[in-house]
Amino acid sequence: MFKKTRFFLISLLIIIFIWLTRGLLISIEGKGVNNFFSDGYITFFEGDVFYYSYIDDTWETVTDSFPIGMNDIIKVNDDSLCEITFKDKSIITLEENTQIEIKELRIKDRKKNIKLHLDYGNLNSLVEKISSWGSYFEIESPAAVVGVRGTEFDVSYEKEDEVEVDVYDGEVEVGRRDDKGNIVEKDYLKKDQFVNILKNREIQKFHKLNENRKALREYVKNRIQYAKLDRSVRELNKNINTLQMKAIKSSQKERQIIQEKLNRLYESREELSQSRNLKAIKLSNMEEKVKNLRDKRKEKIKEFKKSVMNRFKDRIKQLPKDKREKIIKNRLQRLSPEKRQQLIKKNPRLQEKVQRLKPQNKRDKEIRRPVRRR
Repeated sequence: MFKKTRFFLISLLIIIFIWLTRGLLISIEGKGVNNFFSDGYITFFEGDVFYYSYIDDTWETVTDSFPIGMNDIIKVNDDSLCEITFKDKSIITLEENTQIEIKELRIKDRKKNIKLHLDYGNLNSLVEKISSWGSYFEIESPAAVVGVRGTEFDVSYEKEDEVEVDVYDGEVEVGRRDDKGNIVEKDYLKKDQFVNILKNREIQKFHKLNENRKALREYVKNRIQYAKLDRSVRELNKNINTLQMKAIKSSQKERQIIQEKLNRLYESREELSQSRNLKAIKLSNMEEKVKNLRDKRKEKIKEFKKSVMNRFKDRIKQLPKDKREKIIKNRLQRLSPEKRQQLIKKNPRLQEKVQRLKPQNKRDKEIRRPVRRR
């Protein structure tokens, strides 16, 4: 009787463990964001995308599934793109010639506190609805602050003391700042409206959405979609090649099973290839339309970007030592054990800092989604 009871209890515990593990794996699948490591990840990037390393005081290239956290600074250069997905499934896209700093990033259950500082450039946002008290999603610059409750909008900061806000869906609260950085005026921007906010001038009349800006946004969106489709086709090709090699060494019965899998993969590849080709044609047509707009924007932002980066260097130099140490500690805490070891090999003086970190527990499992890079 005792043996039967023990067997039953052990079996029950195994079933519960499998069920919990399955639920855990499913929960971290969403949007490519790893819940164990950080509240946000770079889920796609193309071209030259960098983050500022406080450890070496240099700009380093971002890696696949790069974890985003407070005080991180991300820079996107010419002809490049970067997509960041947060744990609540909100997505921001950094267009070319853009730099942001993560001022605040805390997402727990239904509460989220996200504050981004746009140093220069263009940022596209698709923010999940904010329903809990005390939550906020804000994008700030020296000239204005933009707050949302869940919407689709863009913020552009390409000229000193001037910010453009475009709303595609929902409602956005815009606030103008004075020379001291205080918010002195607020207003609400609705769907299909845009406004230019100038420092030390009252918020002007809202206008119908800028068609040129709309075209550029559509171009960026299609460019990312094409890159993702292209990546999916290449991944399918790899899987097909692997199965074809496996079929050569398999028995007759196993070959039939493999052939069925291959047929399904061929169909998927055909569908994805057609979608990719259609997207490529659409992009080609759009490129002619937006080329002049992109060139004008690059020229406009060139001098502004230079002055911002000079101020950025001064700010980094003046950063107190204790704050710098705290930022480095937070960055190391978010990294997996493997990534930490790579950093230690590169910079042995980090060994002591890593040893003083809190145990990661579940983080050490390092469950990650496949790479999203073109």
